[in-house]
Amino acid sequence: MKKPQGPNSLPARILIGIFSSIFGGVGLTLLVFLWGSPTGGFHSPPLFFRIFGSFIAIGFVAFSAFGLFAVITGATGPQLPDQTSLNSELRNQNFNASSSGSFSCPSCGSGLGAESEVSPSGDVKCAHCNNWYNVRQT
Repeated sequence: MKKPQGPNSLPARILIGIFSSIFGGVGLTLLVFLWGSPTGGFHSPPLFFRIFGSFIAIGFVAFSAFGLFAVITGATGPQLPDQTSLNSELRNQNFNASSSGSFSCPSCGSGLGAESEVSPSGDVKCAHCNNWYNVRQT
């Protein structure tokens, strides 16, 4: 069984959770510091810095909240299709030679083989000369 990779795998979710917690801790610490010190006391921040710092801290806390929500629900990123399925899908499509280009490499003339790398947009890396070309170009 292949281990899941990408933004929804367990290590990625743990890393996102750790960074989200760090940002939330910084934001909450800043808010407590700015509004917890007595007004007009020695070394207390002026009102302008309390308000300005609060806006920054609220952004940190919001980032943390959304990050932790994404980690808990598992919606940390889009599910990307597997590269092998993209390769087989592109090879199985019926391309009209007059409208979509040629299946042979314009550099060396080699055909699209089973080991060719295919991108989702139709870019193909020639297995023979490593030249990139697009099968959908006219």
